[in-house]
Amino acid sequence: MTEEEKRRVGRPTNDPKETRMSVSFNAEQTKLINDYSQEKGITKAEAVRHGVNKLKVK
Repeated sequence: MTEEEKRRVGRPTNDPKETRMSVSFNAEQTKLINDYSQEKGITKAEAVRHGVNKLKVK
């Protein structure tokens, strides 16, 4: 096993998430994220990514 193979952990992906951020939300924001993620059948992290992607200027 090569050194690179040893460092890889988790599932292979075409869209690696290289940056980790810590953010605090109030109760209303948390409810919005939870409700959206349940409605769409996605994780809370993916729900937040959806919101961030909507910040793109067209």
